[in-house]
Amino acid sequence: MRLSRTHLLSSALWTLVAAATATSADIVEDRRLLRCYDFEEKINGRHVGEFERLPIDWYAIGRTAGVGDVNFTRVPIHKQLVETPGYASWTEVRYDDRHSSSGRFSLYLGLDGGSAGAFLRVGVLPAIPASDYVISAAIRTTPLHHASARITASFVDSAGRRIEDSVVTSKPLRTDGKWQRPVLWLPGDQPNAAWISLQIELNQDARNAAPPRPEHRIDYEQVRGGSWFDDICVWQVPRVAVTTQSRVNIVRAPDRPRLTTFVRDLSGQQLTARLRVHDDAGTLVAQTRQRIGGGLPPLEPWAPALPRFGWYVFELTVVDQDPAKDKAAESIAGSALGAVLWLPDEPTADRTDLKSFTLLAEAVDREQLSLVPDLIEASRVKSVSLSAWEAGTTPANLAARQSMLDAILERLWSLDAAAALSLHPVPDDVRRQLDVQEGDGLGLLAGSKQQWEPLLNPMLMRYGHRVRRWRLGSMGSGVDTDTAARPQACRDAREHIGRLLPSPRLDLPWPLTRSPDRELDGVVQLVLDVPESVQADQIGSYVWPWSDAAFGMHLRTPAATALTQPRRCRDLALRMLYGWESGASGLSLTRPWTHVEGSRTTLVPDPLLGVFATVSHRLAGRRAAGRLDLGPGLRCILFDGEEAASGAMLAAWNRSAPGGRASVELDLGGEPVAVDLFGNRMPLPRGPHGHRLDLSRTPVLIEGVDRRLALFRASFAVEPAFVESKQTIREHRIRLTNPWPRTINGKIQIRRPVGWTFEPRQASFTMAAGESLAMPMRVSLPVWAVAGDKTLTARVTFEADRPYSVNLSAALTLGLPQLVLDATVDVVPNPNTKQLDAVVTQVIANLGTDTLALYAFTNVAGFGRQEIMIPRLEPGTRVRRQFRFPGGGDGVRDAPVRVGLREDAGPAVLNKIIPFGGSTNDSGTTRAR
Repeated sequence: MRLSRTHLLSSALWTLVAAATATSADIVEDRRLLRCYDFEEKINGRHVGEFERLPIDWYAIGRTAGVGDVNFTRVPIHKQLVETPGYASWTEVRYDDRHSSSGRFSLYLGLDGGSAGAFLRVGVLPAIPASDYVISAAIRTTPLHHASARITASFVDSAGRRIEDSVVTSKPLRTDGKWQRPVLWLPGDQPNAAWISLQIELNQDARNAAPPRPEHRIDYEQVRGGSWFDDICVWQVPRVAVTTQSRVNIVRAPDRPRLTTFVRDLSGQQLTARLRVHDDAGTLVAQTRQRIGGGLPPLEPWAPALPRFGWYVFELTVVDQDPAKDKAAESIAGSALGAVLWLPDEPTADRTDLKSFTLLAEAVDREQLSLVPDLIEASRVKSVSLSAWEAGTTPANLAARQSMLDAILERLWSLDAAAALSLHPVPDDVRRQLDVQEGDGLGLLAGSKQQWEPLLNPMLMRYGHRVRRWRLGSMGSGVDTDTAARPQACRDAREHIGRLLPSPRLDLPWPLTRSPDRELDGVVQLVLDVPESVQADQIGSYVWPWSDAAFGMHLRTPAATALTQPRRCRDLALRMLYGWESGASGLSLTRPWTHVEGSRTTLVPDPLLGVFATVSHRLAGRRAAGRLDLGPGLRCILFDGEEAASGAMLAAWNRSAPGGRASVELDLGGEPVAVDLFGNRMPLPRGPHGHRLDLSRTPVLIEGVDRRLALFRASFAVEPAFVESKQTIREHRIRLTNPWPRTINGKIQIRRPVGWTFEPRQASFTMAAGESLAMPMRVSLPVWAVAGDKTLTARVTFEADRPYSVNLSAALTLGLPQLVLDATVDVVPNPNTKQLDAVVTQVIANLGTDTLALYAFTNVAGFGRQEIMIPRLEPGTRVRRQFRFPGGGDGVRDAPVRVGLREDAGPAVLNKIIPFGGSTNDSGTTRAR
């Protein structure tokens, strides 16, 4: 068996960066294998499993070893393991030939109540100090409900004592009859390591649960069940690491990322170090290689020539040559992986508003917590939420927690960053006594004051003068906000905290899908938890009940295994843009980093951190001021700020226009610059009709535009924007606002849609500073007008601070509000002629209150028009009609099909176009309403 690359990497780090690198199947050569227990031992040609219950050097946990060596239990770890309680003497620990990963035999642990386990005698596997080891195993379990299997490894000192800081354990496994192969990395950071200890277990869940547990909890046991262990292998591997100059792996220009490699291998062989750098899309952008070891000098730090700011994965692979093989044959001896975020050096536009964008660094360990100020400084995010307590905090050790927070908060305040304190996690002792969930800070405050005052009051008195925001729980904690007592609990919490600090702000997590509770207005600020399942462009429809209330917004994002990194970045940017447009007072994101433990803990940033920092710096100081219509399928939001500070910014992207990319030209004034999600800046080129915007599915942020011209464009609209598809004259109005501090005079001329009739088609206007006009306009349609999204385009020439002549666009929708028409076209064989027929199916629904008499019609190129009478379509009903065109199968592949409805005795006419293979819902035209 060889060891795959994924086995050598932290699972959290691998999840973050795997999408950006390719992996080889096998990386560690067998000659680095120290020992492999495949349980196929033979004595005199016979398998040991045929006449012994246990393999050589393996013993059952929790029972007498039964060996003649009187010194066996004098080894401390042996004594500890044979006396471990909870491992019943009647459980099965033996060889088994029913299932194996390889060969004939495996080691079986079987339950009959209690737990079962086995361990390897200390003294069998020697450890070389400062060497790293990797342990792998094959594990198979029966279906289990209240038990799980695991493997544990550690170093043991020369006196036979387990080195507790070295213990590594696999996650609890339930494989339901399949083989799984967990891998443990045992880093050689223990100078007094003498031996390697291995133990395998099939544990009841009660043994795996982290204490303390509620006293009234019932622990269920697995009465029957078993697990098989096979191919337990130990490799000695080189210590391989690659780091940047930053412990949080964020580098700001003008600095460039510098990669420092470290390889320690006690074999003395010459090795080759290959260092590759990939961007977030997985494209190789830089690489280098060098011979090391065997007396050669160490590698020098390397600054790769990166093409642009962004998030990059770096991968160090160390290979050696097998002397028994051809000189060109290389085997991989070790691998290390990391990531760096390279961002531009840019000033903060609005420091106060920037503190509305918060990173949640709650429930992190102490090593990570100590690095949070470095991460805040490097990312330039100006707000962070920290946990007031740890899970193990008690009144007795609260001072130690305060001492740690003192140093962290002082550093954050020196960076002009805002800090909030969260009541997540609720300390275990009080959580058990009050029976509340770990993240339910409000539930804690609803309990007995005698339990929580000794924990909360000292924190309020110590930090209340600087910390005004307190979070009453964690996102997704399952806080029961439906309970009738919640409003009173919030009022009680505010009253209590308000006694110790002036004007506190209490944030309470709240599901986006739940209606607001008006009793909480002015008591707490609700932070809407936006789940991954809610699409970015749906956020506004969920938020409309909150339009008259203040609310924050927490953005959940897909895991790195769910989407590619570029799609994750795009998704977060859209959530931020739509969330800010909907009126959120703040946006937050949970821990966009993972951590790597070794000789020192480092933080590896998620690319989402770069997006959050870049977009928040551009939204800070700006609020949504409207949308610009750039054409069907394109989105453009105008965010406006004070001219002296932020100015105006456009966020534009291709939401659904065909092809994924689109280009538009319009005069934006000023000197517009496109900024991508990692802060790369590019001046917009000019085309014949203005600045050219190349839009993809990923938003681009456009700064440096003429603020007043952008507001003028955003004010252009048609009311109502829905145009009924009837052969009558419709009354509409053109809206336009003057954002200049002077009167403007000009002329407007309607240009599109082509074939429509507008009266008047052109008109003059005069608007005072800040004035809006509503210019009447009558619209009539050609009988062939196709329903769906349209764009009204007008040429406007006027005098303001300078002469302007610009094209303005406004979105329209053409349809019938009371009718829904869905249609599809299919090609089917004709059973009589053996030709291909075109079959068009229409489904018509009446959403109105009147009975309708209609004709449904279909036009296929090369055939006469077909009509079907629908004499009575009652309100709330739908009908299905089908049209068949013999021999028309080939024609519909080349030309779209026109379908529609016309009113029998009225002016309504509804036309739609269907391309072959599509329908009226996916053809770029919209459903009629």
